[in-house]
Amino acid sequence: MLPTRMKVRGAAAIVTDGAFRDGQELAELDFPAYARQVTASTRLSYHRCVDLNVPIACADVAVYPGDVIVGDGDGVTVMPRHLAVEMADLCEARDRLEKYLHYRISAGDPLYGTYPPTPQVRADYAEWVRQGADPAKATTIRAPKVAS
Repeated sequence: MLPTRMKVRGAAAIVTDGAFRDGQELAELDFPAYARQVTASTRLSYHRCVDLNVPIACADVAVYPGDVIVGDGDGVTVMPRHLAVEMADLCEARDRLEKYLHYRISAGDPLYGTYPPTPQVRADYAEWVRQGADPAKATTIRAPKVAS
């Protein structure tokens, strides 16, 4: 009920250092919800607002009013608003590099020496991009090695 009400009131997501109940139902909602755990408790005293727009700690992380919070299936990241655009650019660049590394490894390159990327692998990636390759559209880096 609480996440549904929050969505109706305009919230974009919910993050708690506590617990929610009805985890399966939450997973089916079109509303991101992150919690430390799922519990069967229905005690309303666990779900109440005691203050708004004040610094808090959530999962041992300081969260300040105005911070940007981004979550996906791997977890939640909190950052000061003034760093959000820079961090988004860095994360997008990292995602493209990781896609390139994935394709190199799936094409037969060994893990050691490819990931984490060595200076040579980074140079190979830069050249690959310079030549017009797009990691988001790639299906393979090169033909997989075939045993003779």
